[in-house]
Amino acid sequence: MRHVRSLRPDFIKLDRSLIAGIERECRLQDLVADMVEFGRLTGAGLIAVGIETEAELATATRLGVKAGQGYHLGRPTIHPRDWSKWTARATQTVSPL
Repeated sequence: MRHVRSLRPDFIKLDRSLIAGIERECRLQDLVADMVEFGRLTGAGLIAVGIETEAELATATRLGVKAGQGYHLGRPTIHPRDWSKWTARATQTVSPL
């Protein structure tokens, strides 16, 4: 954490090991809630990585994570038409960090 504080990143990614099953694990929820607070204090946004279920998304959102990625949100692709659909949808429904 000392390194994160000294680097002052704009974003901190919470990897799949912190997101998988978060809806069932109080310890993971506590850790993610602490990371959200740490991000708030250091000015870093958090990104939940590996969101694969609605329950994981709902729990991460309830804990204050405002950005995410994973198969539940959309499959990875390199096709520009997919990116344009996501960009259009994101500007309509998602507020900035």
